[in-house]
Amino acid sequence: MNSLNSTSTLETHLETQTVIYPTLQYLVRFLPWDGKRVFDHLREESKHNPFIIENSDFHNSEALLDDIKPNWYNPIAQELSLSEHLLGQISALSIPSKQRQALTYLTQWLSNSGYLEETPEIWADGSIWSPKELEAVVPILQTLDPPGIGTRSLRECLLVQLKDQPESLAFLLIKNYLEDIPNCIGNTSEAKHNCQLLLQKLHQNHQNIDIDKITDAIHEIQELEPRPPETSVVVMLTSSPLI
Repeated sequence: MNSLNSTSTLETHLETQTVIYPTLQYLVRFLPWDGKRVFDHLREESKHNPFIIENSDFHNSEALLDDIKPNWYNPIAQELSLSEHLLGQISALSIPSKQRQALTYLTQWLSNSGYLEETPEIWADGSIWSPKELEAVVPILQTLDPPGIGTRSLRECLLVQLKDQPESLAFLLIKNYLEDIPNCIGNTSEAKHNCQLLLQKLHQNHQNIDIDKITDAIHEIQELEPRPPETSVVVMLTSSPLI
């Protein structure tokens, strides 16, 4: 009987794979969102997720997920200017080249608070654009992040931020009773009296509104941002490559 000797060879292969860790996967979801939507999402998530802690100011909230972060992941945050943030969005828009150029030109007329200053005639003076052409791209500018950018008054700024809620009481108050709102804020007898006066005005056309609904709507308005650039922190995240 012949004995057969066989030799086995064990080969080891080293492969490198790119892995998106759970923390980064979670953060990527927020990229297309504006600051208010992220804030609202985290506030709601904190009610059900024990790993998210909601503090009184919510700015110190953090996800306790350090155990799943790789050691090499040490992001460096670089804040973008408002102009850079807007130009990046404009370059990604599916619009005619002429409109894109007009929109880019128009951004120079934004104030530090995100409002469009001056008039279409002044915008167009000395440029290749007519006032009508520049006026036509303002609605496009107002669709960009942060919400309220490119508006020309406080009322318009707040209404743009509530454009998805045109039937809400908050929208109605901003549109028709913006000057009355500050007088209704607070727990003083004067504020309560002013709130009653506002309720009387509303009852002329809206009978189903009460003081509690007005109070809730005012609280919603107070969460809006009258200075759009302050609604979100714009950052670029970079990290060391996998080795």
